[in-house]
Amino acid sequence: ALRADKLVYAALEATLLEHATGRAAETVPLIQMINISLDSLEKRARRIIKQLTNITTLRIEIMECKTAIGGGTTPGVTVPSLALAVTLDGSTPENVEIRLRQSSPPVIARIESGHVLIDLRTVQPNQDDLLTMKLVDLPKSLPDS
Repeated sequence: ALRADKLVYAALEATLLEHATGRAAETVPLIQMINISLDSLEKRARRIIKQLTNITTLRIEIMECKTAIGGGTTPGVTVPSLALAVTLDGSTPENVEIRLRQSSPPVIARIESGHVLIDLRTVQPNQDDLLTMKLVDLPKSLPDS
């Protein structure tokens, strides 16, 4: 059996107060992620891609996808999203995903239909520059041939 301590109760109370006062859409990260518009995601994706056009071995496309809202609380519930589909010359999707996860901080991607996808709904807008830097570094992480 597990017991909730006073920190768990304080966090739960604070979160519930945000919902009760109507501020959750601006202050609770999960609610922010769910509510972000596809238009906003597309603008962010285009901004990131524009900064990566000089890297000839890296191809990034915008791909429609579905984001799972949650496992235990909302099984099977998804919302439409946009992802960056990452392809790196000379590397398999599995190797690209591993390299992204091994970066510091790690970039969590998934492989779907043979594409490495970074779902922008799961990336905070203030992390876009850091994500771009990790994508710039991706070709540099290839072992020397």
